[in-house]
Amino acid sequence: MRSSAQLTLVHPRSMARRTRSDDDADLPVAKAPRRSLQPEMIAKIIRTVLSRELRGQVIRREHLLQAVSGSRVGFDALLNSVQEELAEVYGMKLVAVDVESAPQSKNRPKPKYIMVNILAPATRSVLGQLWQRRTGKITGHNRTFSDPRFLLPRHGRTGVAGSNHESVFGGVAFAVIVLIVVGENHLSEQDLHARLQQWGIPREENAVNSNLEMGISGVVAELEKLGYIQKDTPQSYKLGDRSMAEFGPKSMFSAIGSIYGTAFGPQERERALVTVSRVWPGAVISPHMMSETGRNGDAAANGDGEGETESNEASATNGEGVDT
Repeated sequence: MRSSAQLTLVHPRSMARRTRSDDDADLPVAKAPRRSLQPEMIAKIIRTVLSRELRGQVIRREHLLQAVSGSRVGFDALLNSVQEELAEVYGMKLVAVDVESAPQSKNRPKPKYIMVNILAPATRSVLGQLWQRRTGKITGHNRTFSDPRFLLPRHGRTGVAGSNHESVFGGVAFAVIVLIVVGENHLSEQDLHARLQQWGIPREENAVNSNLEMGISGVVAELEKLGYIQKDTPQSYKLGDRSMAEFGPKSMFSAIGSIYGTAFGPQERERALVTVSRVWPGAVISPHMMSETGRNGDAAANGDGEGETESNEASATNGEGVDT
């Protein structure tokens, strides 16, 4: 993702990385009057936030305040106005991610922020289809205003590249996240490197995969930089802050279902539930999802996650998880 247009269209990284989980630390979203903030001030903050997010940089409180230095606007009012603009214009939201304090530090760590997607699943599905197909093939002639496709043109458009380095990296990142979840938030460095090599990513220092322009060391470094994975021990990884914030138990349960496909039977669903609840303790998967098959997983893989409305529902009924 290196442009605002790609924030929503690239799959699965951009869609996945902006999907809200129930374990997010909620930020204020109440609509605030904008009399105290000039539109140009809000626009400046939005540019700062998007720029840092696109470069994979940390977003902190001081970055928001620096954009409006000299004004007498309180942080809460500032954040509310920015949240409102992000939601209305971009379909996105800032979510706070807790930062672990350094050992022997008495200071409370300041939270950092990431961007997540709060678009409805149906809307994200349309955007995903636009990325893959011609507009004319997904728009009908009997649309109502409530249809997410209502404002799409009925004529066709010129084709665009179906894949790029960003989308390929997004697929790799998503697969690694699923592997760590299936391993109950644990994946050894050796297994991670072996999997990446199986996917055609070279281990040699100077060799790169042409679809990624990176080798194994580059992919792992980028995953760590973006916060998708982090060291659990010197020789193993666990989910990073961004993964925990962007993925919820329901969307991950669906992702596991997509791997099984039509073979996602009652026994497999039960094991997947155990696995997911060990990564997100206390989460509960609703009964109607438990009765579904791999169809839900296909929806998640295509960007039809639960978004902002995803509830943190989950509860394991036995102790046997998914086989790795």
